[in-house]
Amino acid sequence: MRPAYPVPNRRRLDKRPLALNLCVRGILMRPMFLLPLLVACGGQTPCPEVECPACPENTIEVEAWQSDILKPYVEALGKGLQPFGEKGFGVCEGRERSCENFLGSDNQQLEPGEYVVRAEVAVPELGEGWKAQFKISCETTRANGKVTPYSHERTYEVKHIARDDRGYTLHPLWTIQSPHKQGARTCKYELVPLRPDGSAGAPWTGSYATPAP
Repeated sequence: MRPAYPVPNRRRLDKRPLALNLCVRGILMRPMFLLPLLVACGGQTPCPEVECPACPENTIEVEAWQSDILKPYVEALGKGLQPFGEKGFGVCEGRERSCENFLGSDNQQLEPGEYVVRAEVAVPELGEGWKAQFKISCETTRANGKVTPYSHERTYEVKHIARDDRGYTLHPLWTIQSPHKQGARTCKYELVPLRPDGSAGAPWTGSYATPAP
């Protein structure tokens, strides 16, 4: 008894042009993604000479409940490294790790005393190889009017901290003495978030100045 619907003939299918086979197989694998190709390559219309696009690699299909679980992790990966809380990045008065007096990231003139530049970083839970690169550049004006430049940079590995009350702490990134013994000094500094693939996020920036002795 013959079926009420036509059965595809695999031999006839395999004799079609290579591009058509790729399109048909692609549709069978991902019907919603490659449906337009069926219109372009099906029926009596021959496939164009241009090869059908390859199916995307490294993709997975997830159900709705799986997507709900993964969503916050994916969003955190998209944000990358972030300052943790109000004291996430900037200058602290004193050298204590607790940073009792946080002065913010931009300071026009620091009063006489000791200070540090520090960062407290929120690191995504997923991914290995998150890093933060600290850079600082300063200009010191000596008593004779000569301006001396100075720069420094260092890269730190950072990791996720499974706590709600703090992030990964980098303290100190830089120590400051005001006044500066060599003369009036102005500095600009930044912390560059580095993703596991080596690409960089938008830098966090700050500045400060110290008077001459």
